[in-house]
Amino acid sequence: MTEVPAAVGLPQPHAYILNYGGFGYAKFMYSEANLLAFEESFSKIECLDTRKMVLNTIFDNVRSNNTAGSRLLHIIKRHLPAETQQENIMGCLNSIVPQLIGKYLPLEIYEKEKSDMFNMIKDILES
Repeated sequence: MTEVPAAVGLPQPHAYILNYGGFGYAKFMYSEANLLAFEESFSKIECLDTRKMVLNTIFDNVRSNNTAGSRLLHIIKRHLPAETQQENIMGCLNSIVPQLIGKYLPLEIYEKEKSDMFNMIKDILES
């Protein structure tokens, strides 16, 4: 890690949003510190496009075997109930979650995660 002399002694952000605004084209990977911050505070990201971009970036890392599918599913399960934008809820439920559960989780937790997601979706729809 390289130090930026002007930033020495300043408080660190909780996470760095890579490719903010989606103007770059590259393969991005989040550090362990960023993933921990997203596990804790993902729903605090105010911008819908940024939330979508973060989920898609982590999912890309799952597909590349750089991040565990269970880790992304944990972030989604923890923060999806707080999601206010239907577009993001539907994107997760139509695309990311089925692939995570069907392809990127160990078989021994498949049924539990499928059941947990069903119950969470039911609770979201009832609220």
